[in-house]
Amino acid sequence: MSIVSTGVLAVCRANVCRSPLAEFRLQHELPAAFGVEGLRVDSAGTETVSGAKICAEVYRRLMPADGAAFAAKHVAAQLDAQRIDDAGLILTMTTAARGSVGAIAPSARAKTFTLVEAVGLLSLEPSVAELDVLAANADPVAAVAAVLNGRRGLLGDGPKFSRSTRRVTDGLDVLDAHTDRGARHGDVLQAVDELTAVLVRDIGVLTALTPR
Repeated sequence: MSIVSTGVLAVCRANVCRSPLAEFRLQHELPAAFGVEGLRVDSAGTETVSGAKICAEVYRRLMPADGAAFAAKHVAAQLDAQRIDDAGLILTMTTAARGSVGAIAPSARAKTFTLVEAVGLLSLEPSVAELDVLAANADPVAAVAAVLNGRRGLLGDGPKFSRSTRRVTDGLDVLDAHTDRGARHGDVLQAVDELTAVLVRDIGVLTALTPR
């Protein structure tokens, strides 16, 4: 397995619910999908409260998955230029958060996608040119981001989601159970679980097609 220098960053509003859950899922599953060791997965929020801990619903969800230690030590982290610069791929929960990334670091727009958007773009069949991009880049995280950036505007209908996920997605956004009326916590967390699982699966498929 190769070592990559860039990481993956998950971003939501408060960094107490959606993005830390995505961080936990991805840090356990993405290294194998990318075929790398030492892959850093982090999370941050665009409007955090200093010292805020992970929400109780996420804590309860992570306990059966050996995530109690992760949940107990998590403290909300504010999105900043350094975290953006350290990431080769940035996954936001909403288009508003995607815009916040671009406002801090305009050049990061090319590597920033909503989670729904990334899953939809990954569902497209890869072209020979895209496989060449993946093969030519020593950093598979940055290579996947480059492929997704080249697919912008090609999303179409995207993948089909479960009923619970459809209830808490709006366009390219995963709704915020803390602020969006009618967005049930359980459905939001299930949506993050479902979307991250599909993302990991499709990144694994894409990287497996890449000659090394």
